[in-house]
Amino acid sequence: SKYLMALPEYTKRFGRLEPKVVTPWWTKGKNSKAVIYLSFGATEAKPPEDADAIVEVTETGSSLEQNNLKVMDEITVSSARLVTNSQALDDPWKREKIIDLMAGLKGVVEARKKVHIFLNVREKDLQRLLKSLPALKKPTISPLSEKGWFAVNTVVSKSEMLGLLPTLRRVAQGLVVHAPEQVLQLDE
Repeated sequence: SKYLMALPEYTKRFGRLEPKVVTPWWTKGKNSKAVIYLSFGATEAKPPEDADAIVEVTETGSSLEQNNLKVMDEITVSSARLVTNSQALDDPWKREKIIDLMAGLKGVVEARKKVHIFLNVREKDLQRLLKSLPALKKPTISPLSEKGWFAVNTVVSKSEMLGLLPTLRRVAQGLVVHAPEQVLQLDE
């Protein structure tokens, strides 16, 4: 309600009358013409029948767009944090579990920056391809059932993918690009 009351449009219309805030546990504020409800999911589906406006945590905004909504203002920027205490880190069992959790979270974040590509290449073009193809370590190369052809799969950054397309277009066939859910560099 403080954010709403700080808007000149609100104070011009309602003065210092605090918006009514309704949750399952309490209600505060007196302005029944500006009511704020706590939402428990599918908030973006509430307008226009159940709400005139919403406040929503969003990463890409695609769900808002699908519901014909647009972002009017950014209230805050947030990020996820893994928080622990020193006693938990002193316990070897707990420390291992925390490290496992951290690796999983890092894997999700890293995956957002990568694509997993699969392609087929003729043997005569394989070395040319490998010279320009980045990988976590080295690409996986497997012979196809047709002599003289190889399947190649690797993980590359999304930012590198556009630059790779001219080479891939010339030497590869059957390019398939996947968005990985996690990319874990396990040798850290």
